[in-house]
Amino acid sequence: MITNAAEYEKAHSDLRILEQRIADLERDHPVGEKGFTKAGVRKMIAKINEELAVFESREEARLATPR
Repeated sequence: MITNAAEYEKAHSDLRILEQRIADLERDHPVGEKGFTKAGVRKMIAKINEELAVFESREEARLATPR
């Protein structure tokens, strides 16, 4: 779970790396090859996207709350 801005930036960096990895796999291995590897990378991408969304929604709620 992402708890601060540094972890948020790290997750964005990891996401860019994984997106490049999946693009490389799709380019180098046509449909049907390396299916498990592609699925694993897609799962990691989905997990990071979920964590980013949770963090962003918490930050929006925190900023919207009057002090």
